[in-house]
Amino acid sequence: MIKTIGISLVLLITTNFTFSQEDSIRIRSFYEFMGEEKESIIKETLICFNEFLETNFDTVISRKDRIDVLLNAIIKDGFSSEIKWQYDIEKIKALIDNFEKSGLRKDIWVYGKELINHDTLIFKYVRKFTDERSITYNRSESFYEAASERMLPLNMDSIEKAKIEEKRIQYENSIIFSDYSLTLFGLDIYKSYNQFIQDYIEYKFNNGSSIYSKRNLIDKVLSFDEQTYLDPYCDVILVMDYFYLLMYVNVENLKQND
Repeated sequence: MIKTIGISLVLLITTNFTFSQEDSIRIRSFYEFMGEEKESIIKETLICFNEFLETNFDTVISRKDRIDVLLNAIIKDGFSSEIKWQYDIEKIKALIDNFEKSGLRKDIWVYGKELINHDTLIFKYVRKFTDERSITYNRSESFYEAASERMLPLNMDSIEKAKIEEKRIQYENSIIFSDYSLTLFGLDIYKSYNQFIQDYIEYKFNNGSSIYSKRNLIDKVLSFDEQTYLDPYCDVILVMDYFYLLMYVNVENLKQND
């Protein structure tokens, strides 16, 4: 515990010496935009993240190198629960709960069922079964209602209907990056002057939720220099975009095994 606190203090001191007062004002403005409760949760998660790095990569000396090893593992295996990372289980359960209760999770990650009003869902699973190219529906309807019996071709067999139902359930229960992320919006408004951070945020805006099936975004983080890894905006990115998903997958896996 003392060792972890010592590392955190060194990082804090280094950051304070590295960044100008204007930089500090901008990150302060970002946290004011997010709100005091969410700021507290992000910072608690950052402490947990640093402890996670210390525990799982104790033979790697620098924080940047530890993060690089972690991100390369994610590139190789994704956020799979099969990788046996060591966590403070009770702490990450509490953090996941706090993300949910505060609304912070929805500020960047959403379930498919929370995006069910997007027109593209109908075309994705229904279009190939019909010549109809323009399907309209009430935007207040759920995906299930929109893709119900009345909207599907009458000649569709039970096997095809079962496939659509399976994809619907899979999509609605999946967690994906929100194209309307409040966190990303805040990072853009009160943006860091660091060009690496700016490029990362711009890439996310331009590529939307599709980016997590590619390694391009992680490659951008891996290209960060030592200075960027000390940027407090980098901490927000690492916690919200990567460590949250690692915690989430682990907690969900524990639920399934209970």
